[in-house]
Amino acid sequence: MSRRQQDPCLVHTSVVSPACQSRSAAVSEPRPVRFRRGQRWYRVVDVLSCWIEAIPWWQRGAGLSPRAIPTTDAGDLAEHVVWRVTARPERRPRLAESAPGTYDLVHEPGSGSWWLTRIWD
Repeated sequence: MSRRQQDPCLVHTSVVSPACQSRSAAVSEPRPVRFRRGQRWYRVVDVLSCWIEAIPWWQRGAGLSPRAIPTTDAGDLAEHVVWRVTARPERRPRLAESAPGTYDLVHEPGSGSWWLTRIWD
């Protein structure tokens, strides 16, 4: 079971990352290493998967985010990169020992924005 989110988040990344695969090409992306959810920082323990999705047409201009959804020069909808990671809270020893959670982080390369879009239970 999972909970859908649409929360902007601050993400720290590493420069070196594996390429994410799409139907058309591989894209080199910064790998998330930690992110902030609310007032708490989370350390990424593992990257479970990474994939590229087209931004759905019905979200264009629907007000789901505070900026316009970008398009390519050809007018097609842009793609974003989804990272499914396991992460655990930082700086609280008792919480750091708990089981990590699974999160979907979305990066929009055109704007540089990161979003927390799903929390898996």
